Amino acid sequence: MATRKTLVAAVAAGAAALTAVGAVSAAPATTAPDATVNLRLVVTDTSAAFNGRPQWSKLMEPPRGTYGRMIIHNTGTKPHTFSVTGLQLRTVAIVKSGKTIIVVGDFLRRGDFKWSVDAGSTGGGLLRIF
Repeated sequence: MATRKTLVAAVAAGAAALTAVGAVSAAPATTAPDATVNLRLVVTDTSAAFNGRPQWSKLMEPPRGTYGRMIIHNTGTKPHTFSVTGLQLRTVAIVKSGKTIIVVGDFLRRGDFKWSVDAGSTGGGLLRIF
């Protein structure tokens, strides 16, 4: 009879373990950002444009909660300084001539954040996280 009790206890423990695994897999998803937004900025010696569209250079609107990747490519002949005010990411970056850098961060706070190239002399605008 000890064997039968041991077998019943093992089956009950296995069923409880399977129930726990099912409950864990049914848990809600985490609050981590579920999307990546790529913002491509091309800088020349006289201008800067996001995603190749000058009209987007004044206002970019990535959604809040996304993971942001700003890919900055300098096609000009001199180095340029890119900056974003107020975001919790590397806010100032120098891009050498002919080079590409990537500035990353989480867009977790709503608001308007000013971006500029060469303190606004080459280009700039707003990054609005909604």
